[in-house]
Amino acid sequence: MEPIHALQQALDGWRETRHPRFARVVEWATARALPTPRALIGHGKKKTDVAAWQELYERRDVLDVPRLVAAAGGGTSQMAADRLGLLAKLDDPRVVSGVLGLLEAPPYRAKTATPFFRACARVLAESGDPRVRPALVDLAGRYKSIIDSSMGNDVAILLRRTADSLDEVEPGPLPPPWEDTARRLEEHFEAELAQAGRDQATRRSAAQSDDAFLDAIYAAPDDDAPRLVFADTLIERGEARGEFIALQVRHARGQATPESLARERELASNPKHRGAWGHPLSEGGLCRFHRGFTEELVIEPRTFKQIVGQPALRTVKRVHRFGPSVPLKHAKAFLEHPNARHLTEVESLPANVFDALEGELTWPEVGLTFMPTRAQLARLPNLKRLKAHAAWNEPFDAAGLVGLERLEAFECTGASAQTDILSGMPNLRSLSLAGRVEKPLLAAMLAGRKLQKLALMWTPPAGAVRLESLEELTLTLQGDAPSLGALFDDFPRLNALTLNSHPLRPELLPSLFSEPRVRQLELLRVGHRFALRRPGRSDGEAEVRMFSAYEPEIALTVKAIAALPDGLVRRVVMRPASADVHSPTGPLPSEEVQARLRGAKPGLPLDIEWW
Repeated sequence: MEPIHALQQALDGWRETRHPRFARVVEWATARALPTPRALIGHGKKKTDVAAWQELYERRDVLDVPRLVAAAGGGTSQMAADRLGLLAKLDDPRVVSGVLGLLEAPPYRAKTATPFFRACARVLAESGDPRVRPALVDLAGRYKSIIDSSMGNDVAILLRRTADSLDEVEPGPLPPPWEDTARRLEEHFEAELAQAGRDQATRRSAAQSDDAFLDAIYAAPDDDAPRLVFADTLIERGEARGEFIALQVRHARGQATPESLARERELASNPKHRGAWGHPLSEGGLCRFHRGFTEELVIEPRTFKQIVGQPALRTVKRVHRFGPSVPLKHAKAFLEHPNARHLTEVESLPANVFDALEGELTWPEVGLTFMPTRAQLARLPNLKRLKAHAAWNEPFDAAGLVGLERLEAFECTGASAQTDILSGMPNLRSLSLAGRVEKPLLAAMLAGRKLQKLALMWTPPAGAVRLESLEELTLTLQGDAPSLGALFDDFPRLNALTLNSHPLRPELLPSLFSEPRVRQLELLRVGHRFALRRPGRSDGEAEVRMFSAYEPEIALTVKAIAALPDGLVRRVVMRPASADVHSPTGPLPSEEVQARLRGAKPGLPLDIEWW
């Protein structure tokens, strides 16, 4: 039988039964009839392209369907939506597979393309093809790996809703006459049928193998061994995820090298990887990986419900952004599910969600969007780190902040303390205060404390408080730089100082560098982009983190390097803006920019560690 005749008979069978067996024969017969695909026509926005595509469509040549679908996305998104409406009238399974292909590799990604995606969903929903529903569920679950933006979320929601509107159909046996036709057609494609069977068996075997590995990983989320066994299997199959898992485990063990960190960043910053490797959790939020699997999840409120109770949650330690847009019932179901029992940190938890949860909450780290009462704190028996928020500069009653003997770190944002809020925290080692506290009260609150870390949104007056134990201090500059001499007098053991200043103000640097005791610091950070590490020592370096080749930023960085006194550091090192391997690095600064930075301090080596 000629392929074209088989194609026509299979089309008749599909239009009558909508059975996937006929859809497969249609694809096989098309491939036989067109060993070399026909050239695209009308793949553009010009009037001639529009006319050419329309003319090809009017010809109704069954062998033109693949290139009609492929060219549909060549013009504007509205043109594509209109063309999809016409293609749906052909009643052809290749239109279904072609539209699924367009969703897999969308020609448009902006919000303005919404009509195109709606047209795709409409064509698929109205096709009556039983292949559509599982394909849409699969696409919806990983669409953030295809479009890594809010548009990806919008399309995922659209596809999920479309799938939910369709009946779940499991194609059964064909009626006898059509069964005979399908069997007769398949006899002409024995090689394709056999290959399809082998492919299906391979996919089924791989899926079963992966499921077994994942079950072992989820059963022992703190154990590296099952992760590394899974990584080896993936590497043998040539899948980059195996390399990523192995690199991250190596990083977590402190065995990373600049080369391995660069490769880890390259893999982690790929949006397709983030979506696919975080699946199914990536359907409900932004995944951040540790040891190869999602350990931190930033919730996407619109799709969050899809991941409630997922077994993959067993690797998650930290969850963020339980805001008012997250439905209470979903937040409650998520946090109370046994698969979330490994959580150690819950952030941005509002009062209504907290109060809806039952029993004791065992998390050691909690971030609340409210100031808790004594009764609420009593439900956190393992609490070691607490973040609490009140309206900016609004006084609050600290009577509830008692009985926190286990608390090691407290961060209070917004609230302006008017009483000693730390009295019930005798073992506090880290404190961050955003609201301003008057000098006498600050001195009283910190007197006799063994704090090791302190962060303030302002610079306390010299002599306001003296802490012999303090090692790390973070201040947000509102004006001139503080006197380092006064800070060392108040905090004699200080070895790490961060002065938040945005943008970087090079004029602040000379007064900081001129203080002799700056050499006792392990780290002096100014802003987010400039830091001295081990100043005055043989391995001292100035770290510059570059975000872009934005001219004002380059000029500020040049001034900062020029302000370095001779002998304070042995080299300058350029690194990407973020040390987080999940963050894209951007391009390496041009040779011209590098030359300008090197010229800022002649004789001082400038190295590039772009990982």
